Amino acid sequence: MKTVNVVVYRVGKPARVEAIPDTLEAQQAIVGGDIKDCILDHLTVIYGAEAADTGQPPNRQVGRIFVLGNFFICRTDEEGCTAPLTKKDRAFLKKNYAL
Repeated sequence: MKTVNVVVYRVGKPARVEAIPDTLEAQQAIVGGDIKDCILDHLTVIYGAEAADTGQPPNRQVGRIFVLGNFFICRTDEEGCTAPLTKKDRAFLKKNYAL
């Protein structure tokens, strides 16, 4: 099974790079249900679509949104599919979003 490196931000824990299966189910397992996304500069933030409705705890502010619950940041390709983070992406996240 193909995996992709993403940065996972779990509530109350430091952010870390994780290799996750490149499947919708793996993404949903991280955020705890259906997913929603938004663009952050050149990257994509994937978070729980129903986090507020299910009482997920606050995590952190990312760009202009305050994310509840666990989320992750990845790169997407031209077709909108999850793609691996580059060294440049990780450096950007370390500088700006506590990786």
